[in-house]
Amino acid sequence: LKYIESVKPPLIGRMEKFTHIVATLMVGVIAIIALAEFLRDTDPTTILLTSVALAVAAIPEGLPVALTVALAISVSRMAKRDVVVRKLAAVEGLGACTLIAADKTGTLTVNELSVQRVYLPGAGNLAVSDLVSGAEQSGSESEHTAFQQLVMAGLLCNEARLEDQEDGSIQVFGDTVDGALLKLAREAAMDRKQLDQQFPRSSRIPYEPSLAFAASFHQFEDGCQAYVKGAAEIVMPFCRGAAAEEILQQVDELASQGYRVIALAQGSVDGTTQDNLCDLEFLGLVALIDPLRPSAVETVKRCRDAGVAVRMITGDHPKTALEIGRQLDM
Repeated sequence: LKYIESVKPPLIGRMEKFTHIVATLMVGVIAIIALAEFLRDTDPTTILLTSVALAVAAIPEGLPVALTVALAISVSRMAKRDVVVRKLAAVEGLGACTLIAADKTGTLTVNELSVQRVYLPGAGNLAVSDLVSGAEQSGSESEHTAFQQLVMAGLLCNEARLEDQEDGSIQVFGDTVDGALLKLAREAAMDRKQLDQQFPRSSRIPYEPSLAFAASFHQFEDGCQAYVKGAAEIVMPFCRGAAAEEILQQVDELASQGYRVIALAQGSVDGTTQDNLCDLEFLGLVALIDPLRPSAVETVKRCRDAGVAVRMITGDHPKTALEIGRQLDM
């Protein structure tokens, strides 16, 4: 765990530097004057009083007041532009800003993920709308079965919940990826309560960035079944016979289009630990999209025009980040 020392605002730093310079100069001047008076046999009490008076007179008493007034006016101007500043010194820091590091999810994007496409082994890259509506069945019942298994895995290996709002919208409580998988299950007419009752969960491995995957263990009639979701390069080693090269090619292709890609797998296991996750069946990939905020492109342009560089921070696939960066004209 690393701790980063907080950086003082530029104004505070310059004020401290100015104070040190003034203090050093005044100590030198007072020392010279005191020495000169001492050589003239001036009374020590007089020398002391004179030195104290000079030290007090050298302090610019009006400077803090002037700075406070100037910063308060700046805060007022910022407030008129819908910017709330908690500390006065932060105003000058904003004015001295040359680089903004912005989180992608929820800042540059709306943080409303939805599953747009899926990759099913043997069936290829398919649009969710076609699979849900049945507009493009291509005569294959196996595609529908594979899609149902994929959706079921995303539904059972899930920690989020959905709540319908009065205005007709759906609010997600929990991780946005899990929320998108729940919405996909709704589109596929899959009942979560029924599945939870039919296949009760016995244990789970929660998602951690260091693991890059999550797992859920459920009791079936013939034993314990594991459902896994996570980064494709992490999930594939858990699976048997997974065509790694083809799958990673699909991940790159989808990521280059701006999608966030998640892999899912399932299989019978002998225990509920990570070591038991082996010989699973690779179910496929889900490609999620998080639309840009309508104002994001214009905001990035205005920052650039003002001489402020913008950088995007994200944990997504590099090609996903590259495509989003292109859409933002970074």
